[in-house]
Amino acid sequence: STPIKSSAASDVYKRQQLERSGHAGHGGPVLSHGAGGRCAAPDAGGLPRRRGPGSAPILPGRMRRIGGDPLMRAVIFDLDGVLVRTDQAHDKAWRALAGRLGIPFDGRAAARLRGVSRMEALDIVLEGCGRSFTPVEKEALAAEKNERYRALIAEMTPADVAPDTTVTLKALRERGLLLAVASSSKNARFILERTGLTPYFHAVVDGTQIARSKPDPEVFLKAAQALGVSPAEALVVEDAAAGVRAARCGGFSSAALGPAAAAEGLADHEIRSLPELLELV
Repeated sequence: STPIKSSAASDVYKRQQLERSGHAGHGGPVLSHGAGGRCAAPDAGGLPRRRGPGSAPILPGRMRRIGGDPLMRAVIFDLDGVLVRTDQAHDKAWRALAGRLGIPFDGRAAARLRGVSRMEALDIVLEGCGRSFTPVEKEALAAEKNERYRALIAEMTPADVAPDTTVTLKALRERGLLLAVASSSKNARFILERTGLTPYFHAVVDGTQIARSKPDPEVFLKAAQALGVSPAEALVVEDAAAGVRAARCGGFSSAALGPAAAAEGLADHEIRSLPELLELV
């Protein structure tokens, strides 16, 4: 297959590929880009979803995997909340910053930070503050949060990875699938190293390599490019609604891990645990 290009031409490529395959966004309209190139959610009315495995047509020259989707050559994973649980470390670091600044920070605020970049998360935290901050001040605050966060994740070990996760990754590789991590986190490689997950992946794209965070599909497009596959040949696994929107916007199939990711009804599949992926690809 022809690798995609993560550039201004990616939108054109995406639409051409979807038109050729005869389905815009897997049975629904392609999500539109709003201001600044952001991928906007569709109007009300709902979009069809594929819930079961093996629903795609068999292409000439491809062998059907028993119980899986014959189109899939790759699986692209979000990191935080999918492969490892760093949400408590994020929560502690943001809560410490908010507390120092006298800003209220509760579970609802924490939920809004999932799947967005560090600077976007900072803007959300600062909404509760009665003053404005200069770009230089914001950079300093983001660095302060990240220093606390890195101190917490530096204590992570392979024991912090659920056994089901490594078993699933091994099984996917044994089936010949290409695996990538696509995360908005600038600490993704550090976390993979600390937890011993790096060897499982053929490619890693993190927050240091992208200009636009989810729901923009840039991180997934770059991961697909690194693997040498098209969006139609990759399944994205996400635990956040913004990530599912990004996958759909980029022309990828998606598996929503948990209710938060499935909340908007845009995922092609809904799973409760990673081993369920083995029924889909």
